[in-house]
Amino acid sequence: MSLLLTGLRSNDARSMRWEHLDDDGVLTVPLPKGGEGRAFKLPLPRRLLQELEAVRERTLLLESCFVFPSVGAKGGHIATLKRLKSSPHPPHSVRHTWMTFSLEAGVSIELAKLLMNHKFTDVTWSYITRANLLGPMREASEATVAKIASYRGC
Repeated sequence: MSLLLTGLRSNDARSMRWEHLDDDGVLTVPLPKGGEGRAFKLPLPRRLLQELEAVRERTLLLESCFVFPSVGAKGGHIATLKRLKSSPHPPHSVRHTWMTFSLEAGVSIELAKLLMNHKFTDVTWSYITRANLLGPMREASEATVAKIASYRGC
């Protein structure tokens, strides 16, 4: 669910740590694709924050710093996502789906790219401070989740 509700890359979602989620529901992704220099903050939608609280309760006894811990994995978190008969799509295709829903929800392509941590080639974007856009980013995230929920009848 975290992939579908955020557009995060699989590795970024699987390796989330509780310490990277602040009290305002903003996730810091410290080592995304592209390395430390591409670190970013992502406001998580309320629906996902509620789900993550349930995850925290269920995994409390594992005493892990990871949101999605795995006792048997080397890294301490879920290492891979398996395709199931009920969900045969590769994890990265969920990112494509998120972008489609985002645009259907009326989110601008620029804001959607920002939420996905895509690189901007337009020099104007180098003047923008991401931290100042957390409000609009949260609104865009919530609009996308509302669009996804409308298709699920939720």
